[in-house]
Amino acid sequence: MAQPEALKLLCVRVDFRTKKGTLVEGSMVRLHWVTYRTVPPPPDTHEQQLVDIFKSLDVNGDGVLCQRELKIAFDKWGAWFPGMPTYRANRGISVADANGDGHIDKAEFGDLMKYALSRGYKVN
Repeated sequence: MAQPEALKLLCVRVDFRTKKGTLVEGSMVRLHWVTYRTVPPPPDTHEQQLVDIFKSLDVNGDGVLCQRELKIAFDKWGAWFPGMPTYRANRGISVADANGDGHIDKAEFGDLMKYALSRGYKVN
């Protein structure tokens, strides 16, 4: 059996911390399935980012996010279909509101972010 011809590949090596990529040229004889795993940022950085996002969304500064503030957030994050920001805000409250008070506090905010990211929103 003849050896397959080497394939020239252009790969992108990405540094996830700086979000910059570089092109790397290489060659391979065989293709293999590869699984990539991203390394999360250090916990303190992640927590600080969540706190910063929470503060930016808490318009009235009462320490909790109400349905109106979440509606604005989902609209900002890309819920463009009419009625979708309201739906996502209500759904986010039902998913993340652990104590049932109808608001999202800082302790529940991580669950809201997981919900938003699982629905494909780019949270910033």
